[in-house]
Amino acid sequence: MAGSTLPKLTCALAATALVAAGGTSAQASAPSPGARLAYKALSNALTSGAFHAVEVRKLGKAVTDATEDVANAEGTQTLSGSGGWKARILVVNHSAYLAGNAAGLRTYFGFPAAVARKVGARWVSIPSSSPGYSQASYDATIESTIASITPSSGKLTETGPTKIGGTEAIGIRGTGPSLNRAGTPSSITLYVSTTGRPLPLRAVLTDTKGDSKTVVLSGFGEHLTVRAPHGAVAILSLT
Repeated sequence: MAGSTLPKLTCALAATALVAAGGTSAQASAPSPGARLAYKALSNALTSGAFHAVEVRKLGKAVTDATEDVANAEGTQTLSGSGGWKARILVVNHSAYLAGNAAGLRTYFGFPAAVARKVGARWVSIPSSSPGYSQASYDATIESTIASITPSSGKLTETGPTKIGGTEAIGIRGTGPSLNRAGTPSSITLYVSTTGRPLPLRAVLTDTKGDSKTVVLSGFGEHLTVRAPHGAVAILSLT
């Protein structure tokens, strides 16, 4: 999608493999306690079934707010950005559904102005058989959110103990996914709970271009029900 800033992985399960392996083979020989905690927490989040996330992204002067409830095969994402654009994504029953105001349809989804006018206030449906489905649905799935806060292989360091929302936690610092199309590496601090079952609570990413993203996670294992909207217009009818 034109406005999306999350990295599009060749395979979204790359994050799952990294979590399951605890890093690269070099790390596996002697991973630090912080690395083991980080990857265990990410694995727990991935297998929780569903969770809630709130994101704030800053790319240059543009700010995007996103609220999402994501699961393995379904999810919802509501976004708004600088200039007043708004967008929504639903993933349910092997289809993705897109909607937004006129600015959102153009700015975030990249629809031509004429197509945006034709869509209006309706939802646009994209079936899983469509070539555009993977890209349309990616940002509203559990794997996407986990991938966007997974430190890459390499050295991970630990912060001192802290509290996130009243929960005892520790920060794990390393290299994170790029925040922009240029592929600029980011620095990530992933805050993980240290009491009870380890879970990721907060992630802060920054890069040398001044871009940043903060993600706050909660509601692990929540019951998520997504219903397909009525009256959606098929994407193929717009071309």
